[in-house]
Formats: sequence, structure tokens, C-alpha cells
Amino acid sequence: MENSKTELKMNELDQTDRRILGYLRTHGRESYRQVARELDLHPATVIKRVEAMQKGGIIRHFGAQVDYVKLGFEFMALVDVRSSANRIPAVGAKLAQEPGVSAVWNITGHDDLVVMVACRTRSEFNHTIKAIGAQPYVERTNTHVVLNVIKNEGDFDLWGEGQE
Repeated sequence: MENSKTELKMNELDQTDRRILGYLRTHGRESYRQVARELDLHPATVIKRVEAMQKGGIIRHFGAQVDYVKLGFEFMALVDVRSSANRIPAVGAKLAQEPGVSAVWNITGHDDLVVMVACRTRSEFNHTIKAIGAQPYVERTNTHVVLNVIKNEGDFDLWGEGQE
């Protein structure tokens, strides 16, 4: 996300914002009234804080956290990608459009990008991995097949306090 004048930073969130955000990460379908009740806040406070976090880019969207394996995505991988110099943004944008690609991160180190792949069939998986390597300006790839998901992003402790 590009920086803007309205973008918030984590250090600008107070304890109330953190409590609301932590609660919404696991109870995103709750009404503002229910969130307020659970956190002992006024509903108007919750509404105002959530809207500010949305406007500031902290909350990008509300959605369901899904279990890829239970949805049939039996073939998952992380693919390291090295691209030609000065082509990283274009390569990343192109890879993000590829069916089977669920995330693309620009990284430091020997490679330039890491691509998360999730496919239902071996054939889809094979096609996706080959399509990544065949993109213009991709110099090399290295694929790490995911054997088991031990921890997912939604389980990340945002505040490092052992609780949400």
C-alpha cells in the first residue's frame, strides 16, 4: 500500500484501538454493538475507531479466514523468484494475476520475490509452477512444497503480549 497522509502506523494505535482490532481479528462478523458490549465500550467509540482504522489503512477489509486444505487446496508451495534487475515490480504484478497464486511478497536476500501458491490438483499445481518460471524477466525459481500448515497469519500475535 502506498503511503498517504491518512495512513496510520501501529505506534499511533492506543490500547482501545488494539483491543478493538484484536477482537475483530477473531470476531469479524460481530456487530459494532456486540463488539462494544464485549469490550465494555460505547458503540459510537467502536464505530469511530474502526472507521479511523479503515481510513488509515490499518483495516483493509473484512473477510473470512479460510483453511485452504479443507477447501481442497492440497498442493501448496512457496516459490522463490529471482527477476531481472529493475523488473521486480512488473514481475510481481504479473505473478499476482496468475491463477493459483494467493500472495506475492518482495523480499531481500538472494531472491527478489516469494510467491505463495495454492492449487487443488497436481495438474493445476504443475501448471502454476511452470507458469511462474516462464514469466518474462524471471531468471530462476526455487519451489518449497508445503507439507503441513502449522501456523497461519491470523494466528499471529500482533502485540507480542501472548494475547489478543
